[in-house]
Amino acid sequence: MKKTVIVLSVLALIMNSCGGTSNYQADKSTLADSLFISKLTEHELITSRCINFILDSIAIVKLRGNDFDVYYISIPNDYSVNVNWGEDFYAYYFQPTDTTVQAPFTAGVYFGYYPNELKQDSCNTETQKSEILGKNAKWTVSNCNGQFHIQTIIDSQSRWNRNEFLHAFGNADSLEELHKLFVIFRTMRKENDYRRYVNDRLQ
Repeated sequence: MKKTVIVLSVLALIMNSCGGTSNYQADKSTLADSLFISKLTEHELITSRCINFILDSIAIVKLRGNDFDVYYISIPNDYSVNVNWGEDFYAYYFQPTDTTVQAPFTAGVYFGYYPNELKQDSCNTETQKSEILGKNAKWTVSNCNGQFHIQTIIDSQSRWNRNEFLHAFGNADSLEELHKLFVIFRTMRKENDYRRYVNDRLQ
């Protein structure tokens, strides 16, 4: 009987020890993500029915109504946001400000009716869930000999009719940078209080 009690106690100790290690690793990962996020800078991504206004948040609020949307995403301080647009789409790209350096990762977001899912031939592909716009989304992750590509297509939650889809995508040259991509996309959110947004910029 005594031997049985000792054995059970040892097993309980081992199980608690394993759980403690698991919790420590999870806490360590959360802390690393928090430190990374603290070094990011938030940027506005504006889409509008009147494309001439998209680079000027002061001018765009004069449109009032539902003729524009504002999204936010946080990226590293040494990265810049570039935008292309057309009659029915907006595409924002995030890449190093210094174009002479090798980018450990790049990313982008497309808003429009016709997202084009990027196909990666001869790569190992799997799906992974991660958050964007405050909701879990299913991402396609392709591993092409250590080069990683991710993408997801979701409802853009647009208030007007020409930006039905949001296509988020990115490339990373290591698992560490791949994780950073997911962290960055988790910071993406949509403005919900447009009255406050307008008032802040008209003051």
